[in-house]
Amino acid sequence: MYLCICNGLTDRNVREAAAAGQRTVKAVLRHHGIQPQCGKCLTYIHQTLAEQRERGGDRGSSAS
Repeated sequence: MYLCICNGLTDRNVREAAAAGQRTVKAVLRHHGIQPQCGKCLTYIHQTLAEQRERGGDRGSSAS
């Protein structure tokens, strides 16, 4: 599902970034080399990261 239409960022992209150690919205955006445009996606990215942590998708590496 697209979380950011402006940059074409999907929930899968966010999960991949989380698996690579990205723990914050800013880190996810930086990981994919994008910047928020309208900002409507920020809440959804944050929620997806939180869901990944709850599911154990965050393996503890830090790359913020």
